[in-house]
Amino acid sequence: MQGINPRNDKYLKRAVELFNQALILISQNNDPTIDESVIYGQLAILYQTMGNLDKALEIYKNHNASGLYNIRIGHLLATKGDYKQADEYLSQSLVKQLGDKMTFVADELDGSKTFVAGKLNCYRMTGNYDDARALIESTLQENTFYKIDDKPNVLDKFDCVLLVQLAYVEIKCGNKEKSKKCMKKAVKK
Repeated sequence: MQGINPRNDKYLKRAVELFNQALILISQNNDPTIDESVIYGQLAILYQTMGNLDKALEIYKNHNASGLYNIRIGHLLATKGDYKQADEYLSQSLVKQLGDKMTFVADELDGSKTFVAGKLNCYRMTGNYDDARALIESTLQENTFYKIDDKPNVLDKFDCVLLVQLAYVEIKCGNKEKSKKCMKKAVKK
């Protein structure tokens, strides 16, 4: 959006006018990637850029279906010093992201449910095993951040699925010993 960098209030105000007009015309839209929530999100960004954090928060909160704007709401609340409420929104966002990330365990690597599963499926089908390995290893590393203690939990199940995927990648790359280590590690989980 022109007007944001460098900040130009004239352009920003005009963008607000145009987005409000777009809301009136949204029923004529035939682009499935644009709906009211997208336009409201852009409006909130404009208000935030103009320094009207209260208006931005109001828009985000009123159009936060399925927690779509929880991260942005949390950041704005933290900026305003409302850390308790910010933490609630950011925590909800984290739970949702973890839930989305781990959905594919229950869906048996369907590949259509999450970013990780979808990307792994693409990499596997195109033979891009180096990127598959990198994605699996980074996801396993990220999961260690969320582990609180050594007690078994749902992350262990997720890690097992990833380790089996990693074993597959290693065997496809001719690394039989690494593949065996991955499978043994999965069994220990």
